[in-house]
Amino acid sequence: MPAPVDMDVLHIILTATSLLCVFSYEITVNSFDLLPCKEDDKVCVTGSGDCVQPPPPLAQKNFNMSCYFKVSLESVTCEWSEKQFSHTAASVSLIFNRQRLHTGPSSCTMTQSLNLTFGYFLSFCTNLFSFRPVKHCPALFVPAERLMITARVRSSSVELWSQPHYVFVYKAVKPAAPELTVIGSTEDSVSVGWSSSGDTRCQLRYRAHSSETWSQSPDFVFTPQNQKHIYSINGLQPFTFYTATVSCSRTVGIWSNWSAGVSVRTLDRAPSKYPQPCYRLDKTDSGGRLHIMWKALDPHDAGGHILGYQVSYRRVMGQQLQDRSVVNVTDEICVLTVDEGTWRVSVAAFNTAGVGPSVNLSVDTRRHRPLSSVRNMWVSCSVPVGTGLWVQWEIPAQPVTHFDVWWRLETNVSSSCWSTVNSSTSSTLIQDVDPMESYLISVVPVYKQQCGPPQSVSASLRLGALMEPTKLKVTGVNQTAVTVMWAWQRRSGPVRVDGYRVTLRSDSYEQTQPLWPDQRQHTFINLTADTEYCLVLWADNSSTHMISVRTEFDQFPVVATAMPLLLLAATVFIVSILSRTMYKGFFYPRVSSPQDSTAGQWLMDSKHQAPVTYSFKQNSTKQNILDIQDFQDVDLLEVKSTIVVEPCCPDPLDRLVIKLSDLRLDAEHDGPAPSTPQQFQCGPSDDEGGTAHHTEQGSQEQAHDAVKRCFGGVADAQITCEGEYVVNASYQERTVVSVTCDTDYLPNVAALT
Repeated sequence: MPAPVDMDVLHIILTATSLLCVFSYEITVNSFDLLPCKEDDKVCVTGSGDCVQPPPPLAQKNFNMSCYFKVSLESVTCEWSEKQFSHTAASVSLIFNRQRLHTGPSSCTMTQSLNLTFGYFLSFCTNLFSFRPVKHCPALFVPAERLMITARVRSSSVELWSQPHYVFVYKAVKPAAPELTVIGSTEDSVSVGWSSSGDTRCQLRYRAHSSETWSQSPDFVFTPQNQKHIYSINGLQPFTFYTATVSCSRTVGIWSNWSAGVSVRTLDRAPSKYPQPCYRLDKTDSGGRLHIMWKALDPHDAGGHILGYQVSYRRVMGQQLQDRSVVNVTDEICVLTVDEGTWRVSVAAFNTAGVGPSVNLSVDTRRHRPLSSVRNMWVSCSVPVGTGLWVQWEIPAQPVTHFDVWWRLETNVSSSCWSTVNSSTSSTLIQDVDPMESYLISVVPVYKQQCGPPQSVSASLRLGALMEPTKLKVTGVNQTAVTVMWAWQRRSGPVRVDGYRVTLRSDSYEQTQPLWPDQRQHTFINLTADTEYCLVLWADNSSTHMISVRTEFDQFPVVATAMPLLLLAATVFIVSILSRTMYKGFFYPRVSSPQDSTAGQWLMDSKHQAPVTYSFKQNSTKQNILDIQDFQDVDLLEVKSTIVVEPCCPDPLDRLVIKLSDLRLDAEHDGPAPSTPQQFQCGPSDDEGGTAHHTEQGSQEQAHDAVKRCFGGVADAQITCEGEYVVNASYQERTVVSVTCDTDYLPNVAALT
């Protein structure tokens, strides 16, 4: 019984890969590992245990085996796949048989020609092509030999034999993989080179580092022996890394393995396309902050690698342009501080090869009208879950050309992506997102070259929007309305929520309001006064917060009912008061009272002396000392004589001074007035206490006439005397009595008789 095969001694390389019960095998046998079989001198094996008779042809399996010969190593490698044999701890071996050939004179000649190519000795000619047994198994691996190869797979329970595989070693020669080198590169091409030890045909393949798909050269490249061939790969992208490999074969034979890949980068090229920016102005007292935003250029569209963007701006003064300022940025946004006026801004992409074409913006800060942002933005997981993020928003009332939707990783600001949505669409689907990452998604409305403020929401593919409302509270309550407020924060829970809403309800009423990240408060209206309501915050169909609130009591019905009664009572009261006053004035007229006057009040003052009244009657002078009651009785004035004084002096008199000393009245005289002449003086008082006198002498009638002349001859003028009365109680010669006359005295003054 033959001994088992020692795989380490035979240097057999065995590779077994299990995938859905499919096993791949690759076995390499070197020429010096071959051993002859004692039982059959025409067979060479790798172990004495394989020197057995194979099973009948019907018991053999088709392994679809392929074998090739490596000249440099003098080895044969066979490969196949087995679907049914599932034992990984199997022993695999190859059995080689010489194929019978026809003999003739040309056999050795053919061997000589092969010897010139492969460098073998002519001494093997007789041994290889004779029918004599194989004397030297290591000499079996030569290009001129025809071999029959059988594979044997053994395990503890199963043994399989393959059908014989016939190989003509000359056609099964597999050249060594060529060595590929980089010659040079341009903006859109790469040059590589390689050499071969013989006349070969080669094929090149290449791919970009960002791609998994290989592109092959359309035609075979023939390479003469010992010559280096240079091949140029055209139609490549600028500033892109590529990997290239090459494989060769002889005119007949097996292709070599692909060479080790070489990495090369094409040169950079200046961008060939300009970005499409839009602007937003935040006005200040002196001018404003100008936000310039644009979509990142795709290298395929721009025609080159983008290192950054160059933003230049200058102020327009009339028809002249001021000096230009330049700012280089790597992001897709630039903020400029500008003064009030007209500005011209240009944006261009650049790289190591230069600056690309630019686009211009004209901004007038004095005529700027801001564009509103989108409202009610929300992000949720698409259906079915895992296919993308569904972004929706409300279209603003202002005219919009389109919407720009951009998203980026929250942990990487530079990794941004953009998409454009037409103005009539209020939603979009973002695909190809990493389920393990969170993104910041923004929607920007654009009208021509002006853009509105971005509205942003954080979201992930597993949880949807990463925001939730919190701190719900009631901030205002009246008879018919309730105002509530809330705040937004980053959601901490691992549960996916598609939307939030707040509900105000009672036994007979319910009102629901969806919540959006751009809202912070809401007012429920048309409520019933003095009613208990329940405020509930919902996350999908689960309530997260609940508040009880009661509307205020409505006082209007009570006031509306009581107001007519109050008005009626007030009307009755006012009418009664007016009626009483009117009746009293009609039936009880008011009589004037001297005690209400200033003179009457002065006379009733006890600190003053009793007044002295002088009455002038015809041919008599009488002194009367009157009581205060004489001044309160108006009727008593008809009995007394009244002095009628008329202005006569050409100058106006501020005060009338009547000098009574010349009357020579005796306080004790009760009889008629003496017949001595009386002297009357009238005139204004001087500053020194003297009197500017106007003297008239004569009888009583003359005195009356003198008084009339002092007051301009108006005998019937009425005067009111109040104020000061300076009277000496005792008679003295040339006693002066000063009388101050005022027109407010009420009693009628009778004419002097």
